[in-house]
Amino acid sequence: MNNVKQCNRCGRLFESFGAHLCSQCTEEMEEIFNTVKDYVYDHPDANVFDVSKETGVPEKTVLEFLREGRLSMNSADLDCEECGKPITSGRFCSECKNKLENVLMSAYKHPKKEEKSQPSGRMHIDYRGH
Repeated sequence: MNNVKQCNRCGRLFESFGAHLCSQCTEEMEEIFNTVKDYVYDHPDANVFDVSKETGVPEKTVLEFLREGRLSMNSADLDCEECGKPITSGRFCSECKNKLENVLMSAYKHPKKEEKSQPSGRMHIDYRGH
């Protein structure tokens, strides 16, 4: 099995077991995240533009941290992807998250029953001479 992938950030080849970034880029992204997190902690009313301007981290990267749920900001300027309600972190508001969780759990608990259109594996032999 081939676990070699190309890093999404720098393009280097690396051995991956599900990661999308090489170890060097992962380390760099952690440092960037900590810079952003520290700034947001010290400036709780900052918006994405302010964070980007003051830290030098692109707005797109700050938004990725927010969408991943790793970071939360009062002035995140994010909307729930389902209902459009303003949120501070992630992709969904708590109501839509709960609805999605309930749908997934009910599907898991009650999988659709397959119709018996497939043969049972037993052969029927007619012994009446036909």
